[in-house]
Amino acid sequence: MARQPVRRVATHALGEQTPLLVSSTAILSRHCYRIRIATTKIQMKKLIITLALLTAYAPLSNSQVITYTLLPGSTITPMIGPTPTGPTESLTGTFQLIADSGEFDDVSLDFSSTSFQITLQQPNELGTGIGPSWVSFGADVDMTGLSITTGQMDCPFVSGTYTGPITAPDYLTFPDIRISPETGGNFVAQLTFSAQQVPEPSSALLVLSGAVFCMRRFPLHWHGRNA
Repeated sequence: MARQPVRRVATHALGEQTPLLVSSTAILSRHCYRIRIATTKIQMKKLIITLALLTAYAPLSNSQVITYTLLPGSTITPMIGPTPTGPTESLTGTFQLIADSGEFDDVSLDFSSTSFQITLQQPNELGTGIGPSWVSFGADVDMTGLSITTGQMDCPFVSGTYTGPITAPDYLTFPDIRISPETGGNFVAQLTFSAQQVPEPSSALLVLSGAVFCMRRFPLHWHGRNA
């Protein structure tokens, strides 16, 4: 069935009236256009709010936790006192530090070798100190494979070194870290490791990634008015 036009009357200055035909299709088209414009505005608001939140959050996420990964050549040797009780094994893993009043608190730690597993104990009461030319690692740890299951990891004899800014070193090197019982006694392991900071995404990259996500999640449909 054909669409019936809507008849309107236009009044001219001289008073004559001229019929003006406007189809229902044109009216519907204009109505849809208004809806599309409103939808686009809502999508733009969502995008702007999301980007604003990402911009505010990005500096916080980048400046808090520093992640390090152990480099090849890191090792662990089981021992009792000064005497090794087994072969030296390659050590892999990661740990995280967070700056706290001139030193660093351990956030996480997960080291492993063929025979041993070391993780951060919760709560952890030790920390990592740092100075102009030295760094001293400290952590309460849980262990499997060694002669004890809980202990303290620290640098009783030789401090470590670092390169990069004192607030977030790029590389850490510890030539002699020992694990001992929490109540004192013989050492049960010796660790030697170097670690490299894992770069965090920059604020600009986080914002760009958020923008791409928003554009995919809330695609903007730009519509021009039909002639």
